[in-house]
Amino acid sequence: MLNKHGLKFLITLAFAVLLGVNDGAAAEISKAPPFLAGETVCFLGDSITKGGAYQKLVELFYAVRFPDRAITFRNCGVGGDRASAMVGAATFRLEVDVVSHRPSVVTVMLGMNDVERKLYDPRLPGGVDLEVKQKAALETYLLSMRSLINRIQSAGARVILISPSVYEETASMDTPPVLKGVNGALAKCSEMLRGLARELDVPFVDVHGEMNAVNLQEQSRNPAFSITGAGQSWNDRVHPGPAGHYLIARALLRAQGFELDEPALPATENRVPALGPVPPSVFDLGEQRRKLGEQLRELATLRYAMAKEGVDPMAPGAFSTWLSGRRAQMEGKGQQAPWIVKAEAQLPREDELKARFEALAVKMRESAVR
Repeated sequence: MLNKHGLKFLITLAFAVLLGVNDGAAAEISKAPPFLAGETVCFLGDSITKGGAYQKLVELFYAVRFPDRAITFRNCGVGGDRASAMVGAATFRLEVDVVSHRPSVVTVMLGMNDVERKLYDPRLPGGVDLEVKQKAALETYLLSMRSLINRIQSAGARVILISPSVYEETASMDTPPVLKGVNGALAKCSEMLRGLARELDVPFVDVHGEMNAVNLQEQSRNPAFSITGAGQSWNDRVHPGPAGHYLIARALLRAQGFELDEPALPATENRVPALGPVPPSVFDLGEQRRKLGEQLRELATLRYAMAKEGVDPMAPGAFSTWLSGRRAQMEGKGQQAPWIVKAEAQLPREDELKARFEALAVKMRESAVR
């Protein structure tokens, strides 16, 4: 845990870096145009995206501010994913899971898994070999992100790069043990993306810089505060809490040119960036849609696992056969497979769930104008 003077120094440094970044990268950020009527937007990422929390806020903003714009939003997040894995299983992960939606825009937010957090475990022996592995992980990330951008653009979609969120290293909390250096590695990922954005002329959203600055500012007042939700049972230093997802959505909307005169952190649960509080009934529709979207992503995640094994998950009957085989395999070892059992129960209802998911988007827009 940092002492008072160390924390104050980090806060000053974080805000100085953030302000410098905004001054030097204003043109980059302004290149992200607002989403328009008729467009399809895919949010590509790992578990932070799969949960759907920041997308929910973005969707709510557009539903309330522009209810006449029929925009299709798709959650394309998969837990544990990384850029290199996406490239390696591109036939399913990109072509089927993303490109098949005919996206106009794909936001890409990756890095939390790409940095190989286990390489920062203090129990590992240090030395040159460990540093080489840490550096190699970052180089793989850069090469894979470049490939992802090219593949997405080749499909005719615009790309918006979103830097990874923060890993919590500075909050006053004892568990789980901190992996010092992970957040620094994520900052390097962010700078790599900034360089790619300049080189390839794509928009860049600096989520990491903003989250880091706000996190340190809040901790100067409350050392137990964390953008990943310190003090709550699910805090793993990795996944943003509600405040973190609010900042992700806020950064994206700012990059699209919307005015942000509200506080950096939400004062109420139903607050949406660039809007303020929205009617609870509308906010609840957004939450229903988020939960349903996350549920549908469980099926996509398992199909992705199939694809990584070299099995075509879209072949007729292949998915259900793979599920039953995997469940039998695990049960034969005396292991439970509740997520597979759940997937088998959801599969016959997948089309129904998708229809409900789309209907909720329409209902959100309609409710916003009442």
